[in-house]
Amino acid sequence: LKVTLHPSLRLLNAEHPALSIWEWNMAQRESDRPVLPDHGEPILIARPEMTVEMRRLSPGSHRFITTLAAGESFGAATQACMADPEFNLATCMSGFLQSRIAIDYSIPGTNQERTDEHTHQPA
Repeated sequence: LKVTLHPSLRLLNAEHPALSIWEWNMAQRESDRPVLPDHGEPILIARPEMTVEMRRLSPGSHRFITTLAAGESFGAATQACMADPEFNLATCMSGFLQSRIAIDYSIPGTNQERTDEHTHQPA
């Protein structure tokens, strides 16, 4: 299964806690400010609709989406993450589907599209 990702998708493997710093600065109250981690954060940035969304990713989810973005199949992306003992496919897939970054699916070797390219609904 091949997945076409949304053209707005950007993946950032930040050396610093970039998303946490942004959330800290955007907090309305002191009590809403997150604790800043002392390590970098993999981040997904996309605009699947009208609003830009940023999501913190696990290292495995970052690897999964990076593999898909490189044009590899769903199976190859899953396989690329399985050596990571902390990788959880169910959690990864939940976040992947919630992010709405998959805009098309196809089965290699066929011309059958799984979704309508314009409406993103089943064909």
